[in-house]
Amino acid sequence: MNIFALRWWKKVVTTPSPHVPWPPKSNIDEIDEIAHIRNDWLSLIHQETMSTQFQWLFLDHLDNKMRFSVITPWFIESIWALITVLDLWEWDEIVCSPFADYALYDALEKAWVTVKIHDCQKETGQVLPEDITRYVTQHTKLVIVTHHRWNIIDIPSIRQVIHKHTLIIEDCSYAHGASISIDNTKQMVWTLWDVALFWLQYEKLIYTGQWAILVTNNRLIVDCVKQLFINSYQAIHAPQGSVFSQKYYLSPLHAILWKYALRKYTYTRQGSDKCLAYFRERLSIVSYLSFVAWSNEWYTQSSWYGFVLQYNQKHLRKLPLSWLITLLASEWVEVRCADDSIIECLSDKGQLQDHNAYDISKSLLYLPSFYDRYDHKDVIDQYIAAFRKIQLNLFC
Repeated sequence: MNIFALRWWKKVVTTPSPHVPWPPKSNIDEIDEIAHIRNDWLSLIHQETMSTQFQWLFLDHLDNKMRFSVITPWFIESIWALITVLDLWEWDEIVCSPFADYALYDALEKAWVTVKIHDCQKETGQVLPEDITRYVTQHTKLVIVTHHRWNIIDIPSIRQVIHKHTLIIEDCSYAHGASISIDNTKQMVWTLWDVALFWLQYEKLIYTGQWAILVTNNRLIVDCVKQLFINSYQAIHAPQGSVFSQKYYLSPLHAILWKYALRKYTYTRQGSDKCLAYFRERLSIVSYLSFVAWSNEWYTQSSWYGFVLQYNQKHLRKLPLSWLITLLASEWVEVRCADDSIIECLSDKGQLQDHNAYDISKSLLYLPSFYDRYDHKDVIDQYIAAFRKIQLNLFC
């Protein structure tokens, strides 16, 4: 196996790790503005002003389809705040995605409500409206719809089935800029229903750090969530383990990062789409890897780890996925499996192994998101060369 660079043999990928620098490189104006705010804008009053300013910038970025927003320190805390606002009881139910981050499930479990994990289509991994609605009952108070990296969910069709008092939250963490065609009309993901949440983690197209933003047209929801965080911030002597963070206001550094991420968004999104199309074209020479069966909107979707591949063991002598990851990593390919998703974590505990999502998750490979069609073209070619090297050597 030395030919696979497990020891001293030459590696295919020569780009130093991490292969994709993120976020995009700053310019002198961005650096100067960060320095200016560091020196002059460190008071809490100014931080609150900056938070408000960048909330309006983000709403403008969303074409003002949503009227209200609130910044939260972390995505999970946004969910916690919404649960608190809804005043859920132990007999109430929440439905969420098997492909969402396990931290979401862990947070929901602590809410003392029943958490149901919906399923997907067996062959494609697509989530259709009926895959979600079959888990909805009269006790369901909240449905968290995660737009996956390969699938935009048709939320209006879900709303036609479930009770009007059931709140629908769009998890847009993996779909910055994604859209769906509804009645031959293009609609962006954050405009589909009640509340949309964006996690602005540093590897996403719109980034600040670990912050999140909640957008909605419901003024009452925003006011209640905002008040929860403000009260938490002011509660200096809050009990240890308090749910809400005491860092409500956006820091100057994160605010500037957000500002420049919004400015660069169009360039970064277009570059990401072109890299995705180029990667898909080059991948045609690799027999054992393919893109997941994308929905029709795959080309508009940009996300954190947006390059999701499906591994077919039959085309590589039934080599286990863990072995394939080891071989690819030895070639300096930055790759991982979906080890932090709900379906992965719960299946390891012996749960949900009868779900179609379980079989899908066991065949997925996650690569970095390439966003510069000029700088990252060579890295994509090197990745394809590594895939081909494994294919040729295992069949020689």
